Amino acid sequence: MSDARGTATIAIAVCVGLAVVAGLVVSGGPGHARKEVRDDDRLRHLQQIRANIRCQAEETGRVPDAPQTTDLCPTPLILQNPETAEAYSYIRVDDRHWRVCAAFELPDRIRTFDGTQFDAQQGCLLGRLASESKPPFQPMDQFVVIPQN
Repeated sequence: MSDARGTATIAIAVCVGLAVVAGLVVSGGPGHARKEVRDDDRLRHLQQIRANIRCQAEETGRVPDAPQTTDLCPTPLILQNPETAEAYSYIRVDDRHWRVCAAFELPDRIRTFDGTQFDAQQGCLLGRLASESKPPFQPMDQFVVIPQN
């Protein structure tokens, strides 16, 4: 009877071991999870740069030559990958379109949920002004005030 219990214990231990190994294979293990976290950070940085570019474009009516903080666009900018110190790239395509790019480790898993397009092959968020925008501060029509006596 003790041999049966010993065999059952060994069988259970083997099953548990196989389940652990299978779980690591399916999930990718801790190394894969670290890559996902680093890619999520890169995506968040690109989204902040994209928000800054959009803000500047809406302020001036055209896509800027470079991301920068301004009084109206104070978005905090991280312009390089903290892991590799490699600069994120910003490409001004024209007055209405731009790209911000990074070297992602797992680009095919990147998903944006705000309608932004992502080019997985290049690792780029694609930006576009939605409509012809005008600077927010337009001159007002002038009029004359005539005092009443």
